[in-house]
Amino acid sequence: MAHCGLTDPVRTLARIRHHAAHRLAAAQRLADPQAQARTHRTLAAAYYKLAGTDAQLGRLPQALAGTRRALDLYRALGDRDAQATTLTALGDAYACLGAADEARAAWRSAHRILTELDHPDAHAVREKLQTR
Repeated sequence: MAHCGLTDPVRTLARIRHHAAHRLAAAQRLADPQAQARTHRTLAAAYYKLAGTDAQLGRLPQALAGTRRALDLYRALGDRDAQATTLTALGDAYACLGAADEARAAWRSAHRILTELDHPDAHAVREKLQTR
């Protein structure tokens, strides 16, 4: 089954991680922090996309793991916007699993960041908190 043009998203992630590890090692040898950050961002995006595929396939534990890994990388990068998006997705995944407390905690964190950023998505996350 193909997902987003990928025949096997797990193998695709493995290839991305392999290539990213080589790019990261080269960036570290060259002491290039910008290249290191770009490599981490690529990894975070790959984990986030794989988590979305896992969620669509009903593999919610895998989706949670990928989303948490993406969140860790976005936090390390200091990318607040991506953190909020990832926290919102994490809350959605927890809600699908019936883990209401965890879902609300993730949404609260996302809402706090979005409000600080004056982001228009803050309203949608607030609605999730009010209705669930």
